[in-house]
Amino acid sequence: MENENKMNPIPKVPWLELLFSGRTQLDKDRAKTGVNWIYNHLGLLPPKILFVGSPLANRIEILEIQKTYAYPEASTKSIKDLVIKFFNKFFVVDFADFGAFKNSLLFNDLYTKIDRLLYEPIRRQVEISFCAKSGEVEQEIGVNLFKFLAHGEPTFETIDGNPPKQEFTLVKDFLTSGFYEAIFLKEFCIISEMPVGIARDENNRLHCADSAAVVFKDGYKLFFWHGTAVPRDWIERKELINWEVIHQEVNTERRRCLLEILGTEKYLKLTGGVTLVDADFDAQGNEMKLFVSRKRDPFFGEKIQYLEVICPSTGRRYILYPPNQKSRNVWQAKASTFKNQPIQIRHGDVGLLNLNKNFSKPSVET
Repeated sequence: MENENKMNPIPKVPWLELLFSGRTQLDKDRAKTGVNWIYNHLGLLPPKILFVGSPLANRIEILEIQKTYAYPEASTKSIKDLVIKFFNKFFVVDFADFGAFKNSLLFNDLYTKIDRLLYEPIRRQVEISFCAKSGEVEQEIGVNLFKFLAHGEPTFETIDGNPPKQEFTLVKDFLTSGFYEAIFLKEFCIISEMPVGIARDENNRLHCADSAAVVFKDGYKLFFWHGTAVPRDWIERKELINWEVIHQEVNTERRRCLLEILGTEKYLKLTGGVTLVDADFDAQGNEMKLFVSRKRDPFFGEKIQYLEVICPSTGRRYILYPPNQKSRNVWQAKASTFKNQPIQIRHGDVGLLNLNKNFSKPSVET
């Protein structure tokens, strides 16, 4: 797995090492003790505890229990809401009003880096994998440490501030036992282990350019390109990407990934080649080029214009899809990316308007 070193720092919240290191080992004895204590606290008998290697295996195991072993439906009824209600009292933040915390910069930072960039992308791909394997519609039925830490660090203080010492120890031992997800059913608890590898880019998005970005112990792998889930072959067998692959992909974000994965020259070549429509230089002397494809795009039913530009700030080259697909020159194409607003000053993707005068091209670009 490619090693991504240049990252924005993760907030200094205890236990995040459990989530990001890829080295967390599941302590099954601690997990069992915690599960049995939770069921006892809820007034239920100790469940049958099963350990699996990934959240996908979690869901498949439920089907096996329900269909292969023909357990009564009541025995596999989810008690997730009861468990979450129990745990929530331990996630008290150091704010008098929880609403103030939810609006705080710390919450936004945690939510972005943990929930939106890590937990949710993995969960969505597990859902897709599960539906493909089983034909069943997956639901968010697991209890996951990622989700809890996205909403604040556990303080182990109940509302009255005086939890029993035993509760403190048992909850902490369970949550730090190294589980990725626990599915709580009435008579079963199915626990999956943490990923053995997680790779991210400098913005903490799931990403690996040459192998899986997320790897679970049982071999289940997920592939991401700067936060966007992509097929395995796009990462591990790039030589298989051809015209059909590009034009069968209707998702614009994944098409952008294809462009970055292949590089501009190869991407345009695979799309059937392009013809130069116009070229000019921006205010910094960077060349801009407007191309049109030689073949009709099977999805749009017409030839596609591409605008090649260079970011004045970073020097990176981009291939854009100008909204005005009937542009006669680079300036018309470029203006359409800013909805033809009278931009006088442009800084990267930010344009400053002069409402008293129209500009056919920005007078300043950085």
